[in-house]
Amino acid sequence: MKIYKKLTVKNGWVDGFTHHPGFHGGSMPTSAVRGLISHTMEGNLPHTDDLFTPGPQGNGNSAHFGTAQDGTVIQWVPLGVVAEHAIAANPHWYAVENADDGNPNNPYTDAQLSRIAQILELTSRPEYGRFTLQVTDSPDKEGLGLHNMGGAAWGGHSCPDATKNPNHTRSRARAEIVRRAKIIRQRGQYAALPTLAPATILEGSMLLNKGQDAITPIALPDGIKTVRFFADQPAQLAVDTRDGHPVTKLDLNNASAHVVTVPPAIHAFVAHRLDGGSNDISVAFSA
Repeated sequence: MKIYKKLTVKNGWVDGFTHHPGFHGGSMPTSAVRGLISHTMEGNLPHTDDLFTPGPQGNGNSAHFGTAQDGTVIQWVPLGVVAEHAIAANPHWYAVENADDGNPNNPYTDAQLSRIAQILELTSRPEYGRFTLQVTDSPDKEGLGLHNMGGAAWGGHSCPDATKNPNHTRSRARAEIVRRAKIIRQRGQYAALPTLAPATILEGSMLLNKGQDAITPIALPDGIKTVRFFADQPAQLAVDTRDGHPVTKLDLNNASAHVVTVPPAIHAFVAHRLDGGSNDISVAFSA
């Protein structure tokens, strides 16, 4: 079982990560930090490393961290220093680039989710970023954000989602990343599923519709045995498993996810918000 512990730091560099000093700006004081931006590489870690470090392929851009599918992490810029990742966002946002094998519609691996969660927990600490562990879709709200939320001022990118025919798997994974970061903050570590245990099928992850009494049909991928629901704020939900039994009512909070078993021969659920519907509820599928 892989254990993802709270990260430790020496002189701005994270212990245990590979350190390749890259392009950077000036200082980024804690008081200026608003959050962490999740990027996608449209490639893999070795090539991005070449681009972000001085050398024949260096392009002047950078991020603080980069993750590979196997959980390898390179740190290019120390904490408290500006990385060159999103133009107007640079003085206020930490950045993590994430490998996608050239396709942003590829979901994060479980190792990447846990690594990003570690980085989120670290950068949000009072001594580095002092921002709230939450999802944000606005440059004016602190938390775990997206490159695309900054519009033209941040370069006009669709990142971390694909430009054409996006499935939004990477942007929708943020609620799960925040959940893991909170576990690391509270317990000092996050324990990943063993390699031989049933693995979460992250490409099936999604967010439920928001709004009072909002209803979301949930199509279940083949082979799914359980569906997990999580909210980082209190929320109430009714889940119709469509097998003739009464609906399952869930009281969600940020302590743990609630799991609903998929009955035999059932290929879809229907979720019904029982609250005001203002916060995100994430859904993940397991085989």
